[in-house]
Order: sequence, then structure tokens, then C-alpha cells
Amino acid sequence: EAEGQGQDSQGGTGHEGQEYAMTADPRDLTTVPALKASPSITATTADDQLQRLVTAVSVGVAGFLGRDLHSQERTETFDGTGSDLLLLRQVPVTAVARVVVDGQELQPSTYRLTPCSLVRLGGWWPVGWDNVQVTYTAGYTDVPPDVEQAVLEICGYRWREKDRIGLASKGFGQETTTFHLTDMPESARSVLLSYRRVIPC
Repeated sequence: EAEGQGQDSQGGTGHEGQEYAMTADPRDLTTVPALKASPSITATTADDQLQRLVTAVSVGVAGFLGRDLHSQERTETFDGTGSDLLLLRQVPVTAVARVVVDGQELQPSTYRLTPCSLVRLGGWWPVGWDNVQVTYTAGYTDVPPDVEQAVLEICGYRWREKDRIGLASKGFGQETTTFHLTDMPESARSVLLSYRRVIPC
């Protein structure tokens, strides 16, 4: 084996100290190729920096929205409401696999699914602390195009501002980005506000 070369942790080889290209994060709401194709990005290299930017902005947007847009199954616990309505935390709800109340699994015929809740049929959700457990699928199979466009606009804004706010030296890091309403273009803000989680939905 040539001096100065070795095998990386994923089985690839390269020179000592060589940085390998970052891969997309499952939380990403857009891609590096889409970002590079947007008019706000002039960089033809710097893919690692752009990938970190995409992930940081995607995580920040999810925090701003108060919800995870990607479709996935999750199991969550809720307090019984004493009414027939149980609001779920992630939307849109597309499927319910299992509902357990006070340790007893309910039959699907005893509740009805809406895009943001479960409605108990012929009864109510008994009052209690963490006494209702729901396994359900919520989110979008594909990121809504207007959300992806908003993310691209915010990425472009952050890229243009990187020198002024000192992100160039950080390489965008791995820290979570927290957004305030003034941290993004107005067009992006308007789109994201329409997806922001509000209770009741």
C-alpha cells in the first residue's frame, strides 16, 4: 500500500487527512444539486459546505414549523382529553397502526382518523396522564414544492450572508439553526407560516 494512504471507515481509500464528501441527511428538505441550480448560488465546488448548509437550514425550518415534514411512523403518548377529540402532534396523519388506552388496545372501528386527529366513535378519550398511546404515520412522502423552494431561498440568503455573519470560518458547522421571522426572506416566511403547527389544527 502506498505511503500516506489508508482505508476509511466506510471502506474507501484516500490520502491521509483527506476529507470525504458529505452525504445527504435524512432530515434534509432539499438537495445540494437543487441548491447549486438555484440562481442565488454561484459556487461550483464547496459541496461539503453546501451540504452542511442544507442540513442546518432544514433542521432549523423543522424547528420553526414545530413539526417533521417527512413521512414516518412514530409512537407517541397523550393525555386523555375527556372528549371525543385527540389531537396528534404530527400532520398530515395518513395511517394509524395501533391505539392503546389504559393498557387496552382499541379496535379500529372505535375511532376515526382525520388529517390531524383521532375522533372516538360512540365514546370519549378517558381523562388521564399519558394514558393514550398511538402508533401512527404522518408527514409527506415528498417535500411540498413550495416548502422546498422556501428552504432554497433561505439557503441562498444564508450563503450570501456567510461572510458577514462569520459562517465561512465555521463551515456552517453542525449546530442547529434557530430561525426568527427576520432571519428569512419574506416570500419564504409566508410559505412556512402556512405549514407551521398550530393547536388546534
